[in-house]
Amino acid sequence: MNAKDYRKKVSACWLGKAVGGTLGQPHEGKQGPLGLTFYDPVPKGLIPNDDLDLQVLWAERLRAGGVSRFGTALLADAWDHHVVFPWDEYGVCKRNIHYGLRGAALGAFDNWFADGMGAIIRSELWACLAPGDPERAAAFAWHDAVLDHCGDGVWAEVLFAALEALAFVESDRDRLLDAGLALLPGDSSVRRAVADTRRWWAESGDWEAVRRKIRTAYGTINFTYVAENLAYIVLGWLAGGGDFGKAICAAANCGADVDCTAATLGALLAIINPDGIGAEWQAPVSGELVLSPGVVGIVPPCDLDAFTEWTVRLCAEMRQTAPRMGEVCPQRPPAPEDSPVQLPVRVGWESDRAVLERAAPPEVNGTARARRPGHWLRLHAAEFEKPVRVERFVLHMPVQRPALVMSWVSNAEAAVWLDGKHAAVQGVEWGLSDRGAPRSTPVPSFHRAGPFVQRTDPLAAGDHDLTVALTPRDGARPVDLVLGVGNTETKLWEPWALARTAE
Repeated sequence: MNAKDYRKKVSACWLGKAVGGTLGQPHEGKQGPLGLTFYDPVPKGLIPNDDLDLQVLWAERLRAGGVSRFGTALLADAWDHHVVFPWDEYGVCKRNIHYGLRGAALGAFDNWFADGMGAIIRSELWACLAPGDPERAAAFAWHDAVLDHCGDGVWAEVLFAALEALAFVESDRDRLLDAGLALLPGDSSVRRAVADTRRWWAESGDWEAVRRKIRTAYGTINFTYVAENLAYIVLGWLAGGGDFGKAICAAANCGADVDCTAATLGALLAIINPDGIGAEWQAPVSGELVLSPGVVGIVPPCDLDAFTEWTVRLCAEMRQTAPRMGEVCPQRPPAPEDSPVQLPVRVGWESDRAVLERAAPPEVNGTARARRPGHWLRLHAAEFEKPVRVERFVLHMPVQRPALVMSWVSNAEAAVWLDGKHAAVQGVEWGLSDRGAPRSTPVPSFHRAGPFVQRTDPLAAGDHDLTVALTPRDGARPVDLVLGVGNTETKLWEPWALARTAE
């Protein structure tokens, strides 16, 4: 591949990313099927999107002396100083940096959102820095993905970085998918979702029928779950028949994390065929590059052409950079052996379920003292000695200020009391692995937890009592409890409000 062709593919990659993200952004989180055939509404310029923002940040930090220091530590430092997105795994990453975690532990610790879409959407830069070299691109991507993901959240970015890198020199869809999937373990849900989607499409060629099967098999309460959304990307690729606009609309019309699926597919298709983005798709975004306010303290390139120049130069400067993939940790609630923090708690039990309706919290004096190894607690049937389990935590505010107090529960009815005041009887019907939940289902993030977040305005300095009482809905399935305190303005975690340093 000559320099001219390489530059053309990089330029198209960023344009395809911008087009797909702008198409999908107004429809993020909607339940499919949608009916998009073009932008709706037609934009008056590029809509800022974290899919592109974070890759601009990585490139800017590499240009500012980071080439010789590439690795997760460099990216984590950039995140700490320049990213204020509070969303889902992004907020967890910021919190875990404050807990002193490093490397793969950053994304693996106490992360309910570790299998989300936040990493795969950052894969294109690494492909552009390793054109034609899928294994090197995958290694670059690993260092990025483990910031805020583990398990399939990491494998998804590894997969797409690899097949996008290969797309610089290969255009056959099946060869690209096979090469990327070869890097994934056999038990990966991402690998299985791609295989199922290809098989279902080969059997019927019916977009709606395949979309329903994907939703049934891989849908969860979290619309950013990566296996479901990656399957939609592949379905859009299959259904598009080589037409850029038709393909990104097919992916977007599946619903779920719409901006991410359309943007990721748009970038990939543009690498394969830089001339495939029609003028009608290009005109509304006009080559702009506008960052979201969630990336701060950097001077970005002035437009997509300038970002292309950044990328091309970095590719040349990093030819000798040979990163290696490390461990990909499974997603699970935190365990004592890998926890840098603990949440001191008193545990008690009640026989009467009516305690959930009472104005005052149940007494837990003299009951068992325990230490939770993180904010995400999973309780199995054997841990309920009586019908209602009571957990009493101490919330500490160093100064008086408004705060968000999150007590998210799945597979249980639950009551929450803050300083003795009854908040609500709460519960989410679906657990992590259940299917078919509506898009409105709350998940444990300060901007998406809905009724599971209490706003305090203000919360006085000092210690506060947070009591949660839980009774399982189905003893065969575990109860998940995610606790946290957040900033009312930024929606970021207040890391030390509930946690104490592990000893």
